[in-house]
Amino acid sequence: MLKLLKLVHYEHPNQRNPPPHHRHKLLTKLAKQLKLARNSDYQPTSTQDVADGNDNLTLVQRSKRIRRWWSTRTDGTVQLTIRSGNKPLELAKGKNAVEIASESELVCTLEQIRAAVEQGELDELIEAQAAWRNRVNTIKAEKPKIETAGVKQ
Repeated sequence: MLKLLKLVHYEHPNQRNPPPHHRHKLLTKLAKQLKLARNSDYQPTSTQDVADGNDNLTLVQRSKRIRRWWSTRTDGTVQLTIRSGNKPLELAKGKNAVEIASESELVCTLEQIRAAVEQGELDELIEAQAAWRNRVNTIKAEKPKIETAGVKQ
């Protein structure tokens, strides 16, 4: 029976295409920011198994913390950052925030940013940040470990 089938070596697709993957992650985070901007009480939850004293597992809903990407200044203007990898993207040379006149314009601005991300306008910025992050992680990995008085650090 197996002689009738075409047999090949399986190659696991472990290499993701980075730009669409990073774009999708940013779109997911933008969606959460939009929900938070529309409803200040928005708090997503996750389900976890928790063991009691008798090792009985029960499902518990826990709320997740979402950091707002914007802050309101004393003059009423709002500064919005777009974060990738927990760092703000540098949208232009030395500028990493969008200034908005008031919080009422926040949802509209986030939707414009989401549309720009969907069209791939921020792909170069996202990849530049990812490349910088990979470079820093490589330097940390190559840094020699220092031993002092028989204690490894």
